[in-house]
Amino acid sequence: MMSPILTADQQLSLAYAKPSQAALYRALFGLDAAMAQIALTAHEPLLAQIKLAWWAEAGLTDPKGGSAIGDAVLGVQAVADHRQVVPPFVEAWKAAADGPEYFDGASKLRAEAWMFALRLTDDGMTSAVQAWANLDLKVMTGAKAEGLEKGDLLTLRRHAKPLAVLALLASHDAGLPLEERSKPGSPQSMLRAFLFGAFGLIL
Repeated sequence: MMSPILTADQQLSLAYAKPSQAALYRALFGLDAAMAQIALTAHEPLLAQIKLAWWAEAGLTDPKGGSAIGDAVLGVQAVADHRQVVPPFVEAWKAAADGPEYFDGASKLRAEAWMFALRLTDDGMTSAVQAWANLDLKVMTGAKAEGLEKGDLLTLRRHAKPLAVLALLASHDAGLPLEERSKPGSPQSMLRAFLFGAFGLIL
């Protein structure tokens, strides 16, 4: 099983995770990214949905590595009950595969998946996590987006600091044209992560 390749932003965000949760966040980032790759790059939404659906059922019985999503499921299995954690992410990315007009619904499902996996039960977290999930998806796909409200950032900061860091960085990127957004792992991305992560958000 290969470790998930995280973006510079995700690497930075892990520095703000509680030690007891860092491995779970890392595994969830890998799972999220592997499913996003399937959902957002397929030529036909139905093909992506079929592939994702397999991982909500048969694929969980005896998961095998060797692919991005297989390794990601094994990563989750190492730190949590993958049979409970993986299916909600599958449903979220199946919805996203239908296209931008379904992103709002997909973001709601994705927020629910993250909250379940992290055991976040505070009612006030729902809108904040959903706002991050929606913004992240739009920035990921180059869609027009607006940054998070300060109240949502503060809510994430209290209960899910790594997501607060990602939300802040995505909020910065949302204000830039697509061609000016930083590429993960680039020197610009690392500098932006340092400036906006270390100084832009007091955690």
